[in-house]
Amino acid sequence: MYYPNLTKNLQDLIRAKFPEAEQYKNEYLDVDYIDNHFQMACYLLWMLDKLQTFEPDDVAKRGRWIGYIQARTEVMGLLLNEKNRELTRLDVEANSPM
Repeated sequence: MYYPNLTKNLQDLIRAKFPEAEQYKNEYLDVDYIDNHFQMACYLLWMLDKLQTFEPDDVAKRGRWIGYIQARTEVMGLLLNEKNRELTRLDVEANSPM
């Protein structure tokens, strides 16, 4: 799993704040039309799941996606940058797949 600690914690945070959120089934959703935090939470859950299907050697794409997800969770007020960095650090120190 790609950044397993970070991924699980982000999923848990999203689900705690938005218990009714379920990941979108439609991968062709245009993110530009998401206009509220609940819809974004559903989209982020989908992104976290989809991220795990990327090829391990596609480091740039994986990095862009996890960065986008982390930035959105901060904008939504789910956690601070310091906490995001701490969660990432746990995976880096554990040599988790990146």
